[in-house]
Amino acid sequence: MLSPIMRPIRQYDSFGFVKRYYSLFEGCFLVALGIWFLKSAGLLVSGTAGLSLLLMNWIPDISFGLLFFLINLPFFALALKTQPIGFALRTLLAMTTVSVLSDLMILHIQLETMPKVIAAFAAGGLVGTGLLIAFREGGSLGGINILSLYLEQKYQIHSGRSLMWFDITLLLVAAASINLEQIGYSLLCFLVMSSVLRRYHRPNHAKVKKALA
Repeated sequence: MLSPIMRPIRQYDSFGFVKRYYSLFEGCFLVALGIWFLKSAGLLVSGTAGLSLLLMNWIPDISFGLLFFLINLPFFALALKTQPIGFALRTLLAMTTVSVLSDLMILHIQLETMPKVIAAFAAGGLVGTGLLIAFREGGSLGGINILSLYLEQKYQIHSGRSLMWFDITLLLVAAASINLEQIGYSLLCFLVMSSVLRRYHRPNHAKVKKALA
C-alpha cells in the first residue's frame, strides 16, 4: 500500500500533460497556417495577428513573427496580473510558437497565386479551429484573446462576439492602407472565424476558472 506521500506522485498524469501541450502545438500550427494563407493573399486576420499583418505594410523590414510577439508582450503582462500563472505561461508558449511557425512558413513556402476567396475561407476556419484548441487547453494567443476570455469568464460575453467586434474595428483602421477588395475578403475571413467560434466554443462558465488554472 502506498504511503500518503507517494500517492500524489502515482496520481500525476504525465500522458495528460504531454497531450495538453501537443494539442496546444496543434492549435498554434493551424493558426500559423491560416496566417500564411492570408499573407499570401494580402488579407488580414483576427486580433493582434491582423494588426501585425497590417503593420507589415508600414514596417516591411520587420517580420510578422517579431511584430506579433512584440505587440503581444503588454497583453502577456496583463495576463500575468489577471489570470492564473499556468494560463499566462501557456499563452507565452503559444505566442512564441505562432511567431516562429508563421515566419518559417512565410519564408519557406511560396505560392504563385492564392485566390482570395479560398484564402479567406481556409484561413478563417484554420484560425478559428486553432483558437478553439488553445482555449480548450487553457491557453490563448495573447492580445484580444486574453480580453475575450476575461470577458467570457467574468461577464459571460461569448469570445466569438467580442473578437468579431474587435475585427470590425481593425478593418475600419485598415481601410487607410488596403483596397476594398482586400477589406471585403478579410471581412469574409473574420466572419468564418467568428462563426467557427460561436458554433463550436461552448464553455461551461462555472468551470472557466478551473480550465485556466
